[in-house]
Amino acid sequence: MFALAIWDEQEQTLFAARDRFGEKPFYYCFDGEQFVFASEMKALWAAGISKNINHTMLLNYLGLGWVKNPVDLSQTFYQNINSLAQSHYLTLSLKDGKNQIVQYWDLDKETVNDISESAAIVQFQELLNSSVQRRLRSDVEIGSSLSGGLDSSSIVASIHQLLPNNKQLKAFTAAFPGFEKDETVYAKQVADLFQLEQFIVCPTADSLIADWQQLLFHQEEPFQSSSIYAQYKVYELAKQQQVKVILDGQGADESLAGYHKYLHWFLQEKASMGESAVLNHELKAFQQNQIPIEWSWKNKLAAKFPELAAVQLESKAAKQIKTAPGLDQQYVKAHFSKDTLFKPIVRKTQRSTIL
Repeated sequence: MFALAIWDEQEQTLFAARDRFGEKPFYYCFDGEQFVFASEMKALWAAGISKNINHTMLLNYLGLGWVKNPVDLSQTFYQNINSLAQSHYLTLSLKDGKNQIVQYWDLDKETVNDISESAAIVQFQELLNSSVQRRLRSDVEIGSSLSGGLDSSSIVASIHQLLPNNKQLKAFTAAFPGFEKDETVYAKQVADLFQLEQFIVCPTADSLIADWQQLLFHQEEPFQSSSIYAQYKVYELAKQQQVKVILDGQGADESLAGYHKYLHWFLQEKASMGESAVLNHELKAFQQNQIPIEWSWKNKLAAKFPELAAVQLESKAAKQIKTAPGLDQQYVKAHFSKDTLFKPIVRKTQRSTIL
């Protein structure tokens, strides 16, 4: 994970790049003459860059909860501040004026590896342990966030396997007593199993109000979920225990199909590929494991005509914005952009953009 910039004095060229999944931020403002960049927007504002609201982004946030423009990932909630998109690099040349942004990597979603299930499990375990081991390299004490989910629990198990004789690991958990989705019980089971020193914080509505200004100061832009605040309190708790490095499990639910709401996309993919046997097997498995899944003629139609499905989703999003309660219709009319609701088709071609 990285965000970097290198100035070549001889060639009078700036090269900047961001890691493949955008873990590290890179913000910039370029007016044709001045190029200002930083890892936080606060640095740009300190350099005199103004806060001009991108009202289309704000409208999509208020109407849909979106914090990104799926068509242009460089857009932020400020008109004159861009974000270098993940998997991209930029070059800015003072010598010949050839400035460009190029995508240098994309996930290959089409190549199918001929690998057995057992071999895939072994390979996945090796990759996970290798990833965790690399992140254990630190000059200071390392801790772990522990939610009770498979992602953070797997990381803790991997640390225990890699460092069996290491001193007691500190784990930090956000608890929500009385909430139906509170995972504290599961987090405590993992902590007990691996003999972790567990610290627990209980975020509340009152504490959110008290921390609101500071949270916004750090976030700089609107965010989708209150889970941001739960993480904020977990990291605050870690700091109180003098732990500066935390291994966290973010993104595992997306990559391992942990959210049931994404299952129909997997099924539609199998249907579109004509793999009816696999489709029926998966539907039966979901039913046997009491996993709720909606699968109707609409899904079959979407699998056969993906372009039609994209248009329908686009129209649904537009309607949701235009009928959102509390939004001034003059504001909607002034800032609505259908182009930002487009559902792009992923291709493997390299894209280049002129600054």
